[in-house]
Amino acid sequence: GLEGTGKTTLMKIVQMLTGLENCAELRTEHLSRPFELSDYFGRVLLCGADVPGDFLMHKGASRLKALTGGELLHAEIKRKGRCSFHGIFNVGITCNSTLRVRLDGDEEAWNRRLLLFTFNRKPARVVTGFAELLLREEGSGILNWALEGSSRVIQELNEHGTLQLSPAQQERIDDLLNQSDPVRSFVSKLERVYEDVSSATLTC
Repeated sequence: GLEGTGKTTLMKIVQMLTGLENCAELRTEHLSRPFELSDYFGRVLLCGADVPGDFLMHKGASRLKALTGGELLHAEIKRKGRCSFHGIFNVGITCNSTLRVRLDGDEEAWNRRLLLFTFNRKPARVVTGFAELLLREEGSGILNWALEGSSRVIQELNEHGTLQLSPAQQERIDDLLNQSDPVRSFVSKLERVYEDVSSATLTC
């Protein structure tokens, strides 16, 4: 989304609800290094704030599939050896530009993991420390809102095994994946043209 539309405010609120001690910075360019995962041990939320558009194009970004897919992971801790944990992390990323993904032929895995929100409305007035102000004055309401949303997510996962996305939400994900893979985008456009031509022929 656009700069100054509330992305950072929302991320800060999510981090404070989660607990800052339970969050870690996500640096995809370092995910292939042996000691990078050690900072994630015991955390539950990985955050990438105001990242560049190629943030998910780094070679290490493919490890996000393991970090969010329940895979067994091993991390090197300096002077302490190795630790093992499962990749059951939540990931939050904010970006001013359009993200592109290093697909490596695994579009379906990314399709299952991505959930995109667009921010395009700027407030009439900028409030310094808005996230802290909201939690201080509306904390109980925000917590109840988060708990209600969590309950609905758990219910959807139990009933369907995955989140049920609206057509608009799925379209945003498809657009991102298409932009990340020119060949996929070209084939997708050809399919739409073929469908339009077929429909027109049937109408005639």
